[in-house]
Amino acid sequence: MIRRNGQLVAVAWEQAFYTIALRLSEITKKYGASAIGGIGSTRTTNEDAYLFQKLLRQVIGTPHVDHHHGNFPGPRDSMTGKPWMMTNSIAEIEQASHIVLIAADPYQRQPILDLRIKKAMKGGAKIYVVNVNETELDRFAVQKITLPQQGAGAVAKILLSTVVRQEEMKAPDEALRAKLLQEDALIRGHEEMLGSEVTAQLRELAHEIAEARGAIILYDEMATLEAGCEDLAADLQALAVVTGNIDRPGAGVGPLFEDANSLGARDMGLLPDALPGYRPAEDAGMTYAEMLSSPQLKALYVMGANPARHVEKLPDSLKLLIVQDIMLTETAQQADIVLPAVTFAEKDGSMTNIDHHVQAIRQALRPLPGAKADWEIFVEIARHMGIKWNYASSKEILREIAEENPFYAGLDWEELGAQGVRAQEQEVARA
Repeated sequence: MIRRNGQLVAVAWEQAFYTIALRLSEITKKYGASAIGGIGSTRTTNEDAYLFQKLLRQVIGTPHVDHHHGNFPGPRDSMTGKPWMMTNSIAEIEQASHIVLIAADPYQRQPILDLRIKKAMKGGAKIYVVNVNETELDRFAVQKITLPQQGAGAVAKILLSTVVRQEEMKAPDEALRAKLLQEDALIRGHEEMLGSEVTAQLRELAHEIAEARGAIILYDEMATLEAGCEDLAADLQALAVVTGNIDRPGAGVGPLFEDANSLGARDMGLLPDALPGYRPAEDAGMTYAEMLSSPQLKALYVMGANPARHVEKLPDSLKLLIVQDIMLTETAQQADIVLPAVTFAEKDGSMTNIDHHVQAIRQALRPLPGAKADWEIFVEIARHMGIKWNYASSKEILREIAEENPFYAGLDWEELGAQGVRAQEQEVARA
């Protein structure tokens, strides 16, 4: 559909592709390619996400690629060099002696993981819940620590500082110790805000983590976006490192992601500062929030996302808004061009779950007339912009991903089978 006289009007696919190529070329010529941005999805397949960022970076020529996600300092943790994901597998949860949930509710976010936690509890694991709200796991916890709103960042800082100051660190880090000394006033402020009772509970929990046979620390990805939680991910990662709860069975740390393919989106390079496989981008682009507020952006291409729900108003500076989705979202209702895509049940592809398990998505339904797979749309737009891609199926795109992304090295469609493959293990074996 193309907007004409204020209304979205149905047009042929060829006309839509021609219009997109023409409008993007005009904007590039007048303002430069950096005036164009792209927001991707955590609900589409790996193949769609990969080709979307490739279209933006290699065909259009813009570095502005991102999606809605938590606040993580860079694509990789600076202490371990690992990407931001669970360092343990879901299966290893059953080997943990302690499971600490900070601002996280697996029952709502990751029900399979929730069942694993309950199975670990039956095996003797101690569950600690640190949250503002009530959670389904509260009744199984040996301790529930109730926080004020936006208190998760303070919790992480107090746990980490307590271990560094009072416990024997299994992996001493003098730079971290110096950093926490500089943050002493901030930490005291956190303790006053939480109160003496909660602070004492957190200090005891820090001792439990430090002495645990194996502790797994999990937090909600979106909690990192709350005020005062900017260091949440980094502090909890550091906590796991200095207490030795990383890179061994029954121990680990990581975020609980929001959607089915949140981790796949990151793997595929839907990040402003990282290419597929978390390779550093030569030129870092605008973040998700920056693209939704920058007057420098003149065109925005949104694939499978609804950014209008995160802002009061999209930038007035936008001269072109393209939305590619399965439904007419709030963002699509404001678009200049709307491209109808098929659902995951109407196409083949792959997704990567929180366990970094790559699973095949196989077409189960006949696509609705007039809709196309996301990757097919990208191929046509590239062709109309003068670049010929020879992908005949999503399987061929996966083959290219396997050649370029070390986490997916050697993967092919047949290997995924019915159970899928845990791709992180392939990177370890390859290294």
